[in-house]
Amino acid sequence: MHYVIIGNSSFSFEVAQGIRHVDQASEVSLFCPEGVLPYYRHALPSLILGMADDQMVCAPNDIYAQQHINLVMDKKIVRVQPKRKRLLTEDKEQIPFDVLIIEGTGPFVLPDFKGVQKQGVFHLKTFEDTKKMVDCVGLTDTAIVEVHSFLGLQVACHLRKIEQEVIAVVPGNHLLADLLDKDVADYIVEQCQKKGLRFIFNNAITEVLGDAEAKAIRLKTGKVLESEIVVFGHADRQQNLFNTEELFHQENDYYTQYEDVYCAKDLARFLDKTVWEESFISQYAVAGHAACLVAGLTKQPFLTIPAPAVRSVQADDLLISLLGSCKKDDNRVAYMKADYKTNLYKKILTEENVVKGAVLINDQASEAAVANLVREAATISSVSGSIVDYQG
Repeated sequence: MHYVIIGNSSFSFEVAQGIRHVDQASEVSLFCPEGVLPYYRHALPSLILGMADDQMVCAPNDIYAQQHINLVMDKKIVRVQPKRKRLLTEDKEQIPFDVLIIEGTGPFVLPDFKGVQKQGVFHLKTFEDTKKMVDCVGLTDTAIVEVHSFLGLQVACHLRKIEQEVIAVVPGNHLLADLLDKDVADYIVEQCQKKGLRFIFNNAITEVLGDAEAKAIRLKTGKVLESEIVVFGHADRQQNLFNTEELFHQENDYYTQYEDVYCAKDLARFLDKTVWEESFISQYAVAGHAACLVAGLTKQPFLTIPAPAVRSVQADDLLISLLGSCKKDDNRVAYMKADYKTNLYKKILTEENVVKGAVLINDQASEAAVANLVREAATISSVSGSIVDYQG
């Protein structure tokens, strides 16, 4: 049996590990289309602040050798023939497989409007694209970042930290509207503005201006802003390796199966947007996603992907932690505490006096206690005054 995996993120690494755990005899090959070791995509913004390349990778070379996983980084797969069970490479080599797992192979494609192919336009979905942007920093004065996720916010904050003039373009009326209530989002924005980060809300980039290189962008309102670096928060990956029209397939929320080819799905389309977002999926759901796929191809019972007790992300000097469900509705009451001198913010959400979720900013000391409150469905009366001060 020959398992072949195509992908470059921690998902493909976890799939290779999972297969090897349940099957020590079969051949496992991992093809890395980006030509680098599998790495953690959620850590890409850290390259802006100088994180070493080897800190990004899921495992060093010798781990793959020890587990007898064939690591292939010098071949480009151009076609899959599912019925013949073979891959064709750019140099016309034919590689047989018994089971193929595809995480992602095609290029990321930016929104379809004028100017997105100019130099200086980035999506930061891959190691290569992020490194190219980092190489441009220092040669330019201004960067514009479209912020759809925490990853976009991190990119904007990191660029500002290295003294780049940065404008964050937010499509909604407040930051991360699917995930955060407006009061929490406004607090984060206020802290970022103190560092010199500029925000434009209820807008979107519609055109990149310039000749061969980006010089400015046009917003949907018609306003033009000068910028030599443009970072988009959204890009879709193309998958054009084989024709699926004549193939029998079955699918679930985690993957689509064509014959013996398993194509991983984008979990962002299926997981609850009020709990998960791009950065959190990359950090906390990848191992579960890989386990579900391995369970499917080895005919084992499916697993679920539970939300972690704490989901955290660092944006400049703000450590933002989400616990449970963090959005307020008509049935919920919020208890809050803010200390503007220390940039500390706490918000606990209850329903019928039971703790349902919380947002903590720069408050690691309370994480374990609040996580227990959420996990145990404790009542707000059990919360000490040191955690929350007032109801809002």
